[in-house]
Amino acid sequence: MINRFRFAWQFFRRDWQSGEVKVIFLAVAIAVASVTSIGALNQQVQSSMGQQQKRFLGADLILKSPHEVPTLWADYAQKHNITFDKTLDFASVVVVDGRFKLANVKAVNDIYPLLGKIRVSQSLKKFGEWDNKGPKPGTVWMEPRLLNALSATIGSKVTIGKATLTVAGTLKEEPSRATYLFAIAP
Repeated sequence: MINRFRFAWQFFRRDWQSGEVKVIFLAVAIAVASVTSIGALNQQVQSSMGQQQKRFLGADLILKSPHEVPTLWADYAQKHNITFDKTLDFASVVVVDGRFKLANVKAVNDIYPLLGKIRVSQSLKKFGEWDNKGPKPGTVWMEPRLLNALSATIGSKVTIGKATLTVAGTLKEEPSRATYLFAIAP
């Protein structure tokens, strides 16, 4: 038995000195390092995507429905200390001084957004300040391109359906907002 180990050791030393085994060891080391690096990178990207997804959605989870969400779900959320918010998204004609524009409207309450922040400016040209609450009742924030399309300014009166609201700021950034490339209407 000892003879076999000595014989194997002699073959290994001979192959090691010839360089063939060194190349194989180097290839295995590179393969192990590559697989480990890719695995670590994959885990980091997945973690980052999960965090970005929550920020993009403005919540951990979004339930969309064309119908009213059953109150049973809101009761369940409240019972389990889950912050629950309702928003209403719809397309509507926005009117300012007789000028009309089709726009995507999002009606929110004072706890919107659940995650992330909103960047709002009091001017079309300023970058804006971060806020963590929706607009005050009776007011509306509008995207700069909608303000421009309607020739509106901060303080203008806007009619959406039967509601007349005051423009209180320009919406620069918000969670769950489509980018300019994908948005159909402002």
